[in-house]
Amino acid sequence: MVDKLKYNQSTDAMILAGDLVSKGYDNPGVLRLAKEKGMYCVRGNHDDYVIRFKTFENINGAQRMAPPKAFLPEGNVVDPMKFKDEHADIAKNLTSEDYDYLVQCPMVIDLPFMNARVVHGGLDPNITDIAQNDPHTVFNMRDIKDGVPTRDNDVGVHWTDEYNAHQKTHDTTSPPIKIYYGHDASRGLDLENVTFGLDSRCVYGGSLTAMDIKTHQYTQVKCNKYAS
Repeated sequence: MVDKLKYNQSTDAMILAGDLVSKGYDNPGVLRLAKEKGMYCVRGNHDDYVIRFKTFENINGAQRMAPPKAFLPEGNVVDPMKFKDEHADIAKNLTSEDYDYLVQCPMVIDLPFMNARVVHGGLDPNITDIAQNDPHTVFNMRDIKDGVPTRDNDVGVHWTDEYNAHQKTHDTTSPPIKIYYGHDASRGLDLENVTFGLDSRCVYGGSLTAMDIKTHQYTQVKCNKYAS
């Protein structure tokens, strides 16, 4: 994709929409390429899992990441994880430089000069201050059911449907804020009025998609299948 776009890091800005790690064949290689090329990123749910394990390892040492069925001691979290989780193995294989790059990926990249935002999963359309969004929701959401964001799909309505409707009615004096996101491979490329879902199932044998925010032209590269 870098070659096809003729990406030039001195003149271009590339933002990765999360999940830089997990399911592919070379997780550290992705991080090192992104760092080498000066790419920006937002944190995805899989990135967050790995960061949580690596943070524990950095503080306590790899030998404390046991026994396999024990939970990562994080207190009362909505998604407790065990040390046998595959993300723990990914974390152990990251260098401190890999971790430093991944951990600096923010929850949201706000581009007010382009009236745009980049996230991994989505944003709750009922929250006007983006800083008040729950990180777990931003990393994981797909649908909204009875007003509550959920990581499941086909259980309510796609969050983008509510977001697009909300943008039409909330403030007609300013243009709607466009959202670019990844995460929802089950829906594939999903381009709507002001929301642009760019996860086109690369690791499942689909394509990797990049979009020019200025023109909305998109470029795709066919991918080999690495995950089922």
